[in-house]
Amino acid sequence: MTWLLVGVAVYLLYRWVDDISAKEKRKLAARRAKKIAKPLPPPPELVGGRRAHVILGVDEDASIEEVRAAYQRLMKDHHPDRVARLGGAEQRRAEAKAKRLNLAYEIMKSEVDAPPSPPPAPKPKAATKRPTPKRS
Repeated sequence: MTWLLVGVAVYLLYRWVDDISAKEKRKLAARRAKKIAKPLPPPPELVGGRRAHVILGVDEDASIEEVRAAYQRLMKDHHPDRVARLGGAEQRRAEAKAKRLNLAYEIMKSEVDAPPSPPPAPKPKAATKRPTPKRS
């Protein structure tokens, strides 16, 4: 009879420890999921395998005036109409460069003009549940 009681006590103790370790495992998994679930920043826009600000020759945080001035300066040098007299190969090369410059300028303009993203909305507070009075 005593062995039966000891066996039941050991079994209950094992279940209790196993239940605690399962709760800890769930908490640990939840913490790991929070670390992994952070959103990654969006990848930079690439133009011909290069970032837009590199093509325009400006800093990443350049103002719209700096971006516009760099774009106009580069387009003045690489516009297809300026090299029309040089022949077909040079004109095609200038057209490709002008397309890359246009795309890089549009990307940089949209990044500079884009309004800052709004802060995340606050989470609603959980309603506290009042205990119901016991009636006898």
